[in-house]
Amino acid sequence: VADKAFPKIKQSASDVLMPAASVSVPGISGKSVLNPVFADINEAFSLRYRFTRIHPIGVGTHYFATTLLGFTVAYNTVEALFTDDSIASTQGHSWYFAKGLMLNDWLGIGISYNRYSIASDSVKSFGYSLLLQPLRFLSFGAVFDHVNTPSVDSVKLKEREWYSIAIRPYRSISLAWDFKRYEGEKWDDMVHIFTISGMVWNDMQYSLQYDTDSTISFALAIPFDISTKTGGTSIYDFGYMNFDKQKASAYSFGITLTEERFRNALSSKMRYLSLVLREEVKEV
Repeated sequence: VADKAFPKIKQSASDVLMPAASVSVPGISGKSVLNPVFADINEAFSLRYRFTRIHPIGVGTHYFATTLLGFTVAYNTVEALFTDDSIASTQGHSWYFAKGLMLNDWLGIGISYNRYSIASDSVKSFGYSLLLQPLRFLSFGAVFDHVNTPSVDSVKLKEREWYSIAIRPYRSISLAWDFKRYEGEKWDDMVHIFTISGMVWNDMQYSLQYDTDSTISFALAIPFDISTKTGGTSIYDFGYMNFDKQKASAYSFGITLTEERFRNALSSKMRYLSLVLREEVKEV
């Protein structure tokens, strides 16, 4: 989101809500708000909430979302605008609707619609995305936001191109290189982002990131199994971003309830039940 007084914005609302994210690596749950295709990789139903506190202006943003069958519906408050070298508080909110579709095991496409409201103005934005996984250890992602370059009196959204490539030298480690380019920006001025992510103990997920604007961020997600008839998982995630140029920082906490199954982070090891039959059992 960008006010016309801030034409060189580098961080949109969703970037701050999802620290240490890459558009070629699904990673920690909730990132379908960045690349809609992620919602269709696993069709499990999910509900999530995330709170982000932004310093030094002392504002907090709230994010709610649900996913099912490749669809993502999200709502978040927009309380801050980031430029190249400053940050300012504002009041607003946005609605996000997206659909991702994996056409096969290696190609997926997505579309998105975003409605931003800031003060008394609102704009409607459209976008599309791509995910390509030609090999088990290689993936490409591309997201194009605000392709209709919407604008009203006080709000203007510039088209953003976000490209990414990731490799997985090991099953539990991914290395990603992302870069973003805004409308009218020279290719030499693009922000380059470097991310390492993966899984550690019992499906706990981590992500560490650094970019050429000297922004540092990390995220950690901890799953807990839900013991119900249908099963499921609650995931608690924590994130941090440090914006060097804006002299600001953001802390986030989120919880996700999903039908997707993960191992319990508290379990010391996997347990198995072994049955030894002393005689034959007739099948019914």
